[in-house]
Amino acid sequence: MAKILVTGAGGFVAGYLRRVLIRDGFKVASVSRSSIRPIDGERVLTVSGYDDPAIPDVARGCSAAIHLVGGGQQTIHHQYHDTNHFPAAAVAEACRAADVPRMIYLSGLGVSPDATSGYFISKYLAERAVAGSVPEPVIFRPSYIIGPNDHLTSNLRRQAQTCAITIPGSGRYMMQPISVHDAVRVLAMAATGGAFAGRTLDMVGPQTTTFAEYVRAFAGPKTRIIHADMEEIYRDAVLGRDPAYELDDLGIMVGGYVGDHGTLRRITGMQFRTIPQMLQSGGPA
Repeated sequence: MAKILVTGAGGFVAGYLRRVLIRDGFKVASVSRSSIRPIDGERVLTVSGYDDPAIPDVARGCSAAIHLVGGGQQTIHHQYHDTNHFPAAAVAEACRAADVPRMIYLSGLGVSPDATSGYFISKYLAERAVAGSVPEPVIFRPSYIIGPNDHLTSNLRRQAQTCAITIPGSGRYMMQPISVHDAVRVLAMAATGGAFAGRTLDMVGPQTTTFAEYVRAFAGPKTRIIHADMEEIYRDAVLGRDPAYELDDLGIMVGGYVGDHGTLRRITGMQFRTIPQMLQSGGPA
């Protein structure tokens, strides 16, 4: 029975992933900065940071590590490198020390060597740290991962409670979401599947849509849609005036990033959920 290390185990994706791994017969060792309840014999380590010296001991004997730590916002207390680059580098070093051959990193769609934003740069440097530390790095660059409690769905549902959702600008920028249920199945396959080793893959769903189309489908007939001036939305985000969207969310959103779903489908052989199927469990009702 293979043993898998999950770091960032208290997060949204990890909550689904840990259950899938255990259901599929893996032993799971989870590391989190927040207190989490073990699932069916899972080993849990709570740490103050991902450079904790206990992590290599927990990782020893694992055939793969799945690193789910990351953040799309920064404050005076936590910069992008603190939430993306440095934790990934620390876990990659722990994997190297513990002879864990494979590390799977959840990066972001749009990350590349040509990145100019601080968020994408920190993600790219995290990718390089992983690739330089383990024999079998696997990098996924996900689009919006959609489920009942993901960041975007929570934001839209919160706005819908006021009977109105704001769309920044025209809303014609593209998105290619993937269901959290599909994303964790891919991650579980990647923990042992030979076809994933050494690959960098877009983690995107089978359909693209504009943000405006997505919001209209999410909102349903009872919620009003408001198109707000993009400059005004950005100004509210910069000044922190109870913005509808955070500054970093806007940067990713208007980038309109789409990716290669075909390769992911061929490697996994999966039938992925469509956008209407994702929205069935993520709407505002």
